[in-house]
Formats: sequence, C-alpha cells, structure tokens
Amino acid sequence: MIVDLMEKKEQGAAQALSYRLGEKKTLMEQLKTLEEFRGNYSSEFGGVGGKSRSPGQLQEFQMFMANINSAISDQKKALQQLEPQLKNSRKVWEAAHVKTQGIQKFREQAVEIEQNLQEKREQTAMDDKAGRRKDGTQFSEY
Repeated sequence: MIVDLMEKKEQGAAQALSYRLGEKKTLMEQLKTLEEFRGNYSSEFGGVGGKSRSPGQLQEFQMFMANINSAISDQKKALQQLEPQLKNSRKVWEAAHVKTQGIQKFREQAVEIEQNLQEKREQTAMDDKAGRRKDGTQFSEY
C-alpha cells in the first residue's frame, strides 16, 4: 500500500517533469521558427536587387522587425523563466524516484526474509514429523 502511494507520487512527478520538458521543447521550436522567419524576411526585404523602397515601406519593415524581435525576446524570457521550474520538477521526480526505489527494495527484502522464515518453519515441521531434530538426534518414544 505504501509502495503504491509512493509509485503514484513518482508518476505524478514524472508527468509534471514531462509536461515541463514538453513546454521547453515547444518554446525552443517557436524561438527557432521566429529566428528563421526574421532572417528570411530580412533577406527578402533587402535582397530584391537594391530596389528602392518608399519611406512607408521602410517604416513598415522596421515596425515588423521590431515586433519579431520583441517576440523573440519574449520567447527567450519564457525559456529562462521555465528553467527553474524544470529544475524543480526534475528534483521532485528524482526524490520521489529514490524514495520509491528504497521502499521497493525494503519490501523485497522483507518478502525474502519472510520466505526464508517460512521455509525454516516448514523444514522444522517436516523434521518434527519425521521424528528428527536439527541436531540430528531422534525423539524418544516413551
């Protein structure tokens, strides 16, 4: 029963860690996409054979680039804020895992001890039934 509770706690911690890892992966993918988009958009705007742009187009480009840069900055901040949460989730899971393993090992040892004791009782009962003792002497029949 205690082992089951510990396993449930460990599973909950593992799920929380998995969720945080998924968040990190998503944020990193979004950051990569934004950075690639920024590079592509910047190249397209400036790479059209030196085509002259109107002041309105240039201003629009600059505003758009500022928005992309802001989104990239926000993404990086979100990743930084996620790191302590991820580390904490990992520590919680590791602690729960260690406790669960300890309890499981203790349970296995207790079961092994109980089996050994049961085997000794059965052997003693068989020896008694056969009329022998452990020291090799026979029971007297008077």
